[in-house]
Amino acid sequence: MLEADEAATAVAMRRSGVDMPLILDPARYLRPASSHREQQPSLWSADPLRAIVEGQAQHRVAAYLSPAGFIRAGDGPGLRTVLDEGVRFGEMAKQHSHRAPVLTTLPISSGWLSRPDCRELLIKAVVEAGNGVALFPGGSGDPLGGPKAVAGLVEVLHAVPHDVSVLRTDLAGIGAMAFGAVATSIGLSASSRHTVPSGGRGFVQPDRSPRVLVDRLLSWPRGSQVAQITRDDGLFTCECPVCHGRSLRRFIREDAQAVREAAAHSVLTWRAITDRVMVEPPDRRRSAWLQACVNAIDEHAALRARSRIGLKIPDYLNSWTALLA
Repeated sequence: MLEADEAATAVAMRRSGVDMPLILDPARYLRPASSHREQQPSLWSADPLRAIVEGQAQHRVAAYLSPAGFIRAGDGPGLRTVLDEGVRFGEMAKQHSHRAPVLTTLPISSGWLSRPDCRELLIKAVVEAGNGVALFPGGSGDPLGGPKAVAGLVEVLHAVPHDVSVLRTDLAGIGAMAFGAVATSIGLSASSRHTVPSGGRGFVQPDRSPRVLVDRLLSWPRGSQVAQITRDDGLFTCECPVCHGRSLRRFIREDAQAVREAAAHSVLTWRAITDRVMVEPPDRRRSAWLQACVNAIDEHAALRARSRIGLKIPDYLNSWTALLA
């Protein structure tokens, strides 16, 4: 999944022979609300919505994704407006010669999931809309880091089966797939793993060494943090096609090459984790994901006992395992 502004990357991919499934995200939720209604010149249409359909069709997207502004928790009229525009977008997309599923984008504050009143309204509106939706959980920090947000997401997936994707997220996307989401996207950077609306604040981190996904920890520590730990008992040794048996402690540089290599490693790693969960029969995927979270918490504890230097257990691990209570 690429932001629409990165469409040139999609063109380059196609020209180089890469023909993987592609989604273009209009990413309207990242722009100030005042710009949502601005009329953008288009080679295809005077209607901005139709122009977006035409642009996505030109790139042969695997699924159409509607534009949408960020929806604050409890903003029922805003939610309805986005869903209605999604319906109109879908009608245009279904008339186009390029056939692909249509997803209505719902960039929502995590309060829509964690607050029962908001969650009930969200489920009712999505069911009534009758279209597939793509949730973009957002807010400052990790929008799916708390137990209420995770439990709320699971409730939504249960209430609207086969119609919900969870995009622009982190490893929560694997959990969402295990609990019934039809698709997910996991970002290559912290900013693309968490939806921060225009004017919001994301993570502030002075350490610029790349984040690197550690398989058995289900965690994304900075390379500089990993480098401090020597007694890892093979925990940081990786056999993926990028690492070839080398240690993840090497990711301490801040240069572009290190960032790209860490990102490539992380993609291969989360895909391997996803495969281990999704290879299970549907009725066992939930327990497989939750057990992986339990194991990751245990690995954090064992690492601290061995090295006397611990990595913080991500809040989301405790939030997912809370479902076992």
